[in-house]
Amino acid sequence: MNQMRRLTIKELLQKTNPKINAAIKKLVVRELDEEGKGNYVAFVDDGDDTCDVNIKLHGDKIEAVSCDCGKPMPCLHVFAVAKAVGAPAEKKKTVKRSAKESPIVQLLRSVDESALREWIKTLLEKNKDLQVSFTHHFSPKKDFTSEELDAHTRQAVKSIVKNKKNIDPTTLKKIFELWNDIHKPVIELYQSNAGSAAYFELIEVIVNNSLYYKDYFHINTVKFDKYIDDVLRVCSNAINGLENDATWEKAIDLVAESLVYDNKVFRPHYANQLYSLIEISDKEKQDYIFEKFEEFAIKYQAERNYMWYFNFTQNLFDVTVKQGVFEKYTTLFYVAYGQNEYNLNLIRELMKLGMFAQAEKFCNECAKGNYSESYSVPYWLLLKEIYIATGKKKALAEVGYSLLPFTYDFEDYLQVIENIANDEDRKKFRTKIFSSARKSGSYTSYKGIEFCFRLLDYEKKYVKMIELVQSCSTYHLLLQHFEPMFAADKLRLLKALVEKNDHSYYYSEDSMRARGKDEEAVKTLLDLMMQKYDQNILNAAFRAKSNGRWSYSKNKLVERYQKK
Repeated sequence: MNQMRRLTIKELLQKTNPKINAAIKKLVVRELDEEGKGNYVAFVDDGDDTCDVNIKLHGDKIEAVSCDCGKPMPCLHVFAVAKAVGAPAEKKKTVKRSAKESPIVQLLRSVDESALREWIKTLLEKNKDLQVSFTHHFSPKKDFTSEELDAHTRQAVKSIVKNKKNIDPTTLKKIFELWNDIHKPVIELYQSNAGSAAYFELIEVIVNNSLYYKDYFHINTVKFDKYIDDVLRVCSNAINGLENDATWEKAIDLVAESLVYDNKVFRPHYANQLYSLIEISDKEKQDYIFEKFEEFAIKYQAERNYMWYFNFTQNLFDVTVKQGVFEKYTTLFYVAYGQNEYNLNLIRELMKLGMFAQAEKFCNECAKGNYSESYSVPYWLLLKEIYIATGKKKALAEVGYSLLPFTYDFEDYLQVIENIANDEDRKKFRTKIFSSARKSGSYTSYKGIEFCFRLLDYEKKYVKMIELVQSCSTYHLLLQHFEPMFAADKLRLLKALVEKNDHSYYYSEDSMRARGKDEEAVKTLLDLMMQKYDQNILNAAFRAKSNGRWSYSKNKLVERYQKK
């Protein structure tokens, strides 16, 4: 999406291909409207489904796109609307017209007024939605109680859909058009006095009805959320424009007190409204809003096990970090089961502040709560950093012991071995971890085989190292240890290198990075072999490979030698 914001419509369409263009031709774009400068909305029929698409332009650059299909952006529906927006307008012939009224205006002037009133009356009686729109447009009363506004809002929906729950996007659009007419004077009232509890109560009616009908109708759409956000955006601008601090605080209090509806339903739209106000407020006002969030978080701490409270806490954490006030509110945050990304970010922020005790506590909570040890690895890695920073050598050795089967970090191995007092236990651990690393190196992890080479190099067991020359050992790794292996048993090493099968069963990220260095390593290794070995011995070894039982197996050294 960030990349799209820098594109024009034309540049976006250049990213299509024949397959996408063929798919776009099957879509039907209808009711393409420009609602305000550069704000295009349209419906796209995709088989039996209809999607609601919005493209916003800032100048000729794309500012935002959305589609309620739920697929990653830009989806086919966005491309289809972009194509319709970018299509050249049909050239129209310029016709000079006299300053003459349209036929409709002429007809209205000529028709009998009483007959016109009777016709309008009949039309309104047959069309409930027009009746509601007419009433609110021409009614002298623009000030409602919350009960009246609630009734009018629901009446507007009923006039369009009757009692149906299954509606299409066209019907939905009619609802919002009618709501805009009804709610416009209410929003203007709020703008005139954003600190008024009575006017905020009217905004509450709009929000509550939007959320109610979002769940009531059987339609997949983000339009109700967008409607709420649009209303609250206008309200935020009104709050931000308040010059009296006491009135501003009253307006903020009204929003903060409405974060939870009926003491059980959290409404994130109000939280987002407060976050948006933080973005545009000065430091003093930011602190006031954060204090309101703090009061709310403490009040509802008993709801910690509910997802809504976690989502609220996670978003608040992100905002406190962004605004540089996390240190002031650290006690509000906690780790949650299964939320690893958030948990790790929280712990890292605590570590930045030097709050190692709390960070250690959270790491241990998360690691113990995981049903699989593999999910605990990121927390153990953070514990390792904590213990290094705090000088806890024993704890460092313990976490290194847990990490070894996953990371095969050689420094961790040395730390663990150093803290095993008994020689027999030390040997058992060494055998166990070497076997585990070698097995993982054969199937899942390049780090495992790299660990084996480092361990044998540390122990100076180079004949044993030659046994590791197999499919999972990269040429880059073999080149690193060629000299000591050559000195230990050059003929056995030659046989192992020539008979090496380059087929590998694993494609982990670290192994693929290591194999990326192999091309240059193969060239260097072969040049080194030609310097070290007698030419006749080398020729015989490569011929034996070419003519032998396993001649078909891939070996980059053999392939390069044959090309020389």
